[in-house]
Amino acid sequence: SVKALNPPEIEFAVPDVDALDITAEDIYRVYFHGPAYQVLEAVQVDGVQAIGLMASDLPPNSVPGGLDFPMAPRLIELCFQTAGVWEIRTKQRMGLPLAIGSVTTYRQPEDAAGKRLYALITAVEDGKQFDAQVVDEAGRVYVSMVGYRTVQLPDQVSL
Repeated sequence: SVKALNPPEIEFAVPDVDALDITAEDIYRVYFHGPAYQVLEAVQVDGVQAIGLMASDLPPNSVPGGLDFPMAPRLIELCFQTAGVWEIRTKQRMGLPLAIGSVTTYRQPEDAAGKRLYALITAVEDGKQFDAQVVDEAGRVYVSMVGYRTVQLPDQVSL
């Protein structure tokens, strides 16, 4: 039998929206994602940390809509893209997903019930890999990701 995971909670201070100074408009001039996966509204990069605010009012995740995805693909993508913004802002390089050490999904985006979702990213070893969590305004954890690594594209990029 499958044992249910006990969803964790962390202390989380919701950032001031003005501190999230990298906007979706800027991000999606660089990123190539279609509307359903333009998951970032804004990002803040500060040292080895990045915070990405998930966009609200996204179109359906899939066609047909309403399919059940146990791994919450847009929340995982939120981690990928926020880590990518960190790489672009701090290293002037774009990285695409290469590997994940582990990922655990505790909740689905619908469980937020109107609360905003944030990706909290920590660059480990100067960006050789990333650890991430997706949390809501109350600090309830939706996704935990450890050991996310990217492969860099050859051209320099900036945000």
